[in-house]
Order: sequence, then structure tokens, then C-alpha cells
Amino acid sequence: APRRWARNEYALAGWRDGRWISAVIDRCFEDDDGRLWIVDYKAAARPQSPEALDAYIRAGMQRYAGQVQEYVSLLHELRPGVPISGALYFAEGDRFEVVAEAAA
Repeated sequence: APRRWARNEYALAGWRDGRWISAVIDRCFEDDDGRLWIVDYKAAARPQSPEALDAYIRAGMQRYAGQVQEYVSLLHELRPGVPISGALYFAEGDRFEVVAEAAA
């Protein structure tokens, strides 16, 4: 849906801990409360049983939480004073999991 400060495939980069970080954020937007959301989409390569899907989501959260945290950190510098939440959206299971946050 249309949102304030909405971006798709939003590219940005920054210097972090002695190295350059580059990112392409799948989707980001501001909600009605002024919170900036970063959403990284994930899709399984093939249909999975409910048990396998739960394992896939748990593994994805472990694997990608650090990446989303870097996105949150980069946008926090770009938009200081704005609360930010980073989430993974697992399309196959229609699961939305918040994995990182930065206060205003």
C-alpha cells in the first residue's frame, strides 16, 4: 500500500567498523506513527511441509538478523531521531518477524 517515505529496492552504503557496507533494502516505509520499517523478503525455493517451513523460518531468522540489523544501523544514521524496526517477511508461510530495532 502507499506509505510515506516508501522505497523499494533502496540502495545505500556506509562505513561501519572499518569496512564499507552496502545494502539493497527490499522495502522500507514510514507507518502512520512515524516509525520507519525495513522489510527484507524471503521466499522458499519450493513448497515445504509445516514442520520444514518452521525450521526454514528459524534458520532464516538466525541467518539474516545481522544483515537486517546493519540495514537498521545504516538508516538510523540517514534518519536520526526516527524509530526504526527491521523485519523479515517469509512469503511462503506469510510470517512477519521483527528482528532488529533502533530507538529514536
